[in-house]
Amino acid sequence: MAKIELSISAEYVPDWNIWSACRELIQNAADEADANPQHPMCISYSAKTKQMSITSENVKLDRSVLLLGESSKRGQNLRGSFGEGIDLALLVLARGQRKIRIENDDESWIPKLEHSEQWGKTVLVIYTNRFKHPKGHFQIEVDEFEPEEWKVVQERCLLLPTSLRSSEVVLRVGKDTVLLDRPGEVFVKGLWVATYTDLKAGYDLFNAKLDRDRRLVDVWDLRTLLSGIWIQALQDQHYRDVAQKKVQQMLDEDARDVEGLPDALHYGFGPGVKEAKEQIAASFTSKYGESAVPVCSTSEAEEVTAAGLTPVPVTSKWKETLERATGKTVEDKTKEALERVTKVLVPDDLSELGLLERWRAIRGLASQLKIEAPLSVVEFQDVRMLGQYRKQAGEIQGALYLALSVLQREAPGAAVVSLIHEAAHEVSAKHGHDHHQAVETLMETLINLWHGTSWSSLGNAARS
Repeated sequence: MAKIELSISAEYVPDWNIWSACRELIQNAADEADANPQHPMCISYSAKTKQMSITSENVKLDRSVLLLGESSKRGQNLRGSFGEGIDLALLVLARGQRKIRIENDDESWIPKLEHSEQWGKTVLVIYTNRFKHPKGHFQIEVDEFEPEEWKVVQERCLLLPTSLRSSEVVLRVGKDTVLLDRPGEVFVKGLWVATYTDLKAGYDLFNAKLDRDRRLVDVWDLRTLLSGIWIQALQDQHYRDVAQKKVQQMLDEDARDVEGLPDALHYGFGPGVKEAKEQIAASFTSKYGESAVPVCSTSEAEEVTAAGLTPVPVTSKWKETLERATGKTVEDKTKEALERVTKVLVPDDLSELGLLERWRAIRGLASQLKIEAPLSVVEFQDVRMLGQYRKQAGEIQGALYLALSVLQREAPGAAVVSLIHEAAHEVSAKHGHDHHQAVETLMETLINLWHGTSWSSLGNAARS
């Protein structure tokens, strides 16, 4: 029998428990099975003998894996990558006074804690012995494994067929899994990592990066991963309704799960993001109505109400997410609502108001100025609106609207100025150089119409 003395003190990783050790051993076996289908993993437990075993078929490990820092998995997309998991797991189990036997194909390994003459400390040692006949597997048997400890393994190892209850609601989203009945529980490739109390759902993540102890997921990595999961779930035809309701609930509660959702919607691309935006917007509208607008303050609520819309108090995260989803801020929606046409007046309406002649005069002027857009007299939601040029996406020609109030004024100035200003938007929608140039051109045409082309006519008009 040979003895291998490892330079690992019995006091190393003092915060590791029996689950920590089991996690490392299961992780190694699962990684091996993922890397090679010829090396399937089997985990079993006998309540009668209180023995747990983890087996990797057709596997033999080189003794070099007992060297601290050595790994056969480095560079692969597997659960572990630091190369010391098996050593520390055996240390912790031995420290917990568990009897451990390992069948490594053609030899046995018996881990123990013993005093080292060389170091003057208690360290981990491995006794090895050759078998007459190879076993054809790598198997770890742990005795004195209590039923309560096995229950923890079952709850924290999703790789076991009995780990998920039949009643649990589970969403399979790509390579990730959402565990709706396990809020805060975070797994990575089937193995429990930590409980985050500020998460409203549980997750089994496929590509999360862990810290050295495989206990925590990077904060920013988690933020990005969860946002991606919910965007995917919102576009999945099987989970869409459940995801929509859950996302709305989490936004209402300002949950950490959706912390990165606004940025993901804003900077993400592709049909998936577009569909997620539509689902989020539809979720809010179906609950609160078409006129609903998310607000976070009293002043916003007052502005929204004044625009004839319905303010809905929400968390700042809900508001930000909706703005990213719709591409419109509260200010945008309020402005649109205030500019909304509430009534279009027909000639009979204008005749009853005694404004028909004025209407004919302004239409005649529009014709002389060669303004081609159809002209209407309207009432706006905002009584301060004097006119508007509106052109919908895909339309060749827009439409001109003049407020009823400008026709009701004693002098025609406001109507004429509004007509010219809005008609200039046919050249440029924004108040830039092109718009200003169009206003000047129309004004020049108007003055020439009224005063001819001579300076004398302008002088006569001034003297009169």
